[in-house]
Parts: sequence; C-alpha cells; structure tokens
Amino acid sequence: LERVSCPIARDPIVCGKPMNDRRIEFVALDSLRAAPRNPKLHSPQLPASLERWGYVEPMVVDVRTGRLVAWHGRMEALRVMRTRGLGAPDGVRVSAGEWLVPVQRGWASRDDAEAEAFLLASNQLGVDGGNDAVLLAEMLAEASDLDGTGFAAESQSELTEITEWDA
Repeated sequence: LERVSCPIARDPIVCGKPMNDRRIEFVALDSLRAAPRNPKLHSPQLPASLERWGYVEPMVVDVRTGRLVAWHGRMEALRVMRTRGLGAPDGVRVSAGEWLVPVQRGWASRDDAEAEAFLLASNQLGVDGGNDAVLLAEMLAEASDLDGTGFAAESQSELTEITEWDA
C-alpha cells in the first residue's frame, strides 16, 4: 500500500483542496486509478446495465490519493464496453475519441486505513441492508425485462417459491 498522509484535523482545506467542495467533474476514463486493494467482485451484467440506463451513479475519487474509493466495477465495465467497440453510454462524454466520465470529487481520507474503510463500507452497506423478499418477488414478477438488473428469470421463480412457502 502506498503510504500517503495528509493532515486533516478539522481544516477546511485538505491537501490544497476544499474539504466540503463535493462536485462532479468529467475526467478521462484512462486517467482513473483504482484503489490498490478492493475485495469486491463485480457483476458481469454491469455493461448491460450501463447500456440500458446509461451512466447514472458517479465514481468517487479520494482527493488525498487521487484513487477511486467507490464504483470500481463501473470503471471496469466502461473499459470493457469501449474495448468491445460499443458506443459510450448516455452520461459519458466523448471528446477526440476519449471517454470522459463523471466522478465525484471533494472527499479526502485522513490516511490509507480510512480510505480502505470507506471502500469497504461503500461495497458492503447496500448489500448489508438486504431485501424485503415479498416486495422483491412482487417487483420481479411484474418486471418484463430483467436485462442489466443483476437478476435472472430464475430469480423470479425462486423468490416466488420462497414467498409462497413463507405465506
């Protein structure tokens, strides 16, 4: 791990950047740097999701390190799409052949341990909440197209069986 430290305390300026200046900036896809360690595996449906709905949720860059701390899978999926010759999804700009993607800037970790803790939280908190199985089964049953959702047709029947068993 690269050990980079930046004194934060309660200073409104961190490493020369305003601490609370959260903003979206378009940056070159190839300029993004991944965190050195990220245990999260990503859905192979991410490219389909990006094709279907476009680029909706921005990646998050840590001001202190210049590296991603959230949404590594989107970076990987966009690179796969570009390599396959697919067009840039809605929400991604193209300039002189370069894909420019929106990223959130303005957050800075205090140190590498805090950056990794945020990465872990970003990966886990959505999963940790779980789902309301009955409502999820109802919504999946009503969905006409699951492409890019992370669910397969088998999910519909499995959840219906689970909720019928629990009823």
